[in-house]
Amino acid sequence: MKPFLLVILVSLVSTSFSFAQDEAYDICPIKNSQNVPNAVIYDIEGKAVDLKDYVGQKPTVVVFYRGGWCPYCIRHLSALGEIKEQIDALGFELIAITPDHFSKLNISKEKSGELGYQLFSDKDINAINAFGIGWKVNETLYEKYKNDYNMDIEWWSGSTHHVLPTPSVFIVNKGVIQYQHVNPKYKDRVSPEVLLSYLKAVNPKTESSKPVKKKLKTKVIDVEFPSLDKLVISAKMYEIDKTSPVIVLCHQARYNKYEYSSIALALNKKGFNCMAIDQRSGGEMKSENRDVFVNETSIRAKKEGKSTGYIDAEQDIIAAIAFAKQTYKSPLILWGSSYSSTLALYIAEEHEAVDAVVSFSPGNYLSEHKGSLIDKLPNLKNPVFITSSKQEVGGINQLLDKTTLGDHQVCFKPNGEGYHGSKALWPKQKGGDEYWNAIDAFLEKLKIRFSSKN
Repeated sequence: MKPFLLVILVSLVSTSFSFAQDEAYDICPIKNSQNVPNAVIYDIEGKAVDLKDYVGQKPTVVVFYRGGWCPYCIRHLSALGEIKEQIDALGFELIAITPDHFSKLNISKEKSGELGYQLFSDKDINAINAFGIGWKVNETLYEKYKNDYNMDIEWWSGSTHHVLPTPSVFIVNKGVIQYQHVNPKYKDRVSPEVLLSYLKAVNPKTESSKPVKKKLKTKVIDVEFPSLDKLVISAKMYEIDKTSPVIVLCHQARYNKYEYSSIALALNKKGFNCMAIDQRSGGEMKSENRDVFVNETSIRAKKEGKSTGYIDAEQDIIAAIAFAKQTYKSPLILWGSSYSSTLALYIAEEHEAVDAVVSFSPGNYLSEHKGSLIDKLPNLKNPVFITSSKQEVGGINQLLDKTTLGDHQVCFKPNGEGYHGSKALWPKQKGGDEYWNAIDAFLEKLKIRFSSKN
């Protein structure tokens, strides 16, 4: 799978240029939902500025560009300058950062025209490395730039570090990264139109956010439908309308559809219909009040003498997808927890009806039945969100060993300990906000993606 625009893997917080990568394609950008790291940059007068403090004062669009010597950068700076008023109207400040020495920033301004926004120097590449987007120009390429194109990056930066940023755009609100566009192909830049669409999506004050923020009336409906082997599946529909995207919610082992009682309602408020199902591989759950919730599908399966292993539940999930598609005829997100998150990834790779996947704590323990998930994941082109507890991160890394995450593909690794499965999102769960922030960012991008296809 070739590299895509959005890469969310690990965070680099070191300020030493020794951490710059040898190739632009090897970078590891800081991930969404993380705080902006500490980094000292310089304004056009040479005054030191703490980037973290600066962007913490106001929602900010942070642009990294290679330098005033780069014609693609100059054109991009100019294009962003043309939408500066619209960015302002949405409540964001626009800034641009370059490894050029602060004494050279005026050259960028002159070439770009009346920008109307501030340029900053990262001559010591503190910010570039902290954001994980730096790569080091080798000697051959440096000489080619200098001799063939009259682009002496040492002259521009005033340093011999030879580190350049991968052209990037980060949207930051309250000091937290909400969106990023990072593309190793230096000629490809986020367009003004796309940037504005993302700003509208992440800004709660914009018109585009109003449909999500308004009060939505949820209808909770009990439904039943047959699995592929005719076993009756019980499910709950959490419906806000007939046109919004639908999320099929699949529980973990020994659980049932009530794993999603609070999660589904929260997703309704974010503009999604939901259907939580009872898979045959599951069991009873107890509420905080000791109320017992049974898995109706599992009870039926046992009465009928049907096998209730993890792999047996695959047909239940496939049937649920078909039922949801027939009911809503809208984009469908398949959401799994633990074993069902593993099945969700297999199913998404095999079935076109799945438009996106959310996978909480998957594993490679069904390879005997389905083939190695490690080998399957590189074929998955859908938008996907994969996460786990901190303890399970090693297993997630193994799953992604052969996979290069692409556009709209996210691997979220919690800073806290986290939890196994979707219960990481349950109310009052320690660290739950961290997961919700990450999933919110993913779902907002999905809504934009879905709307652009309509």
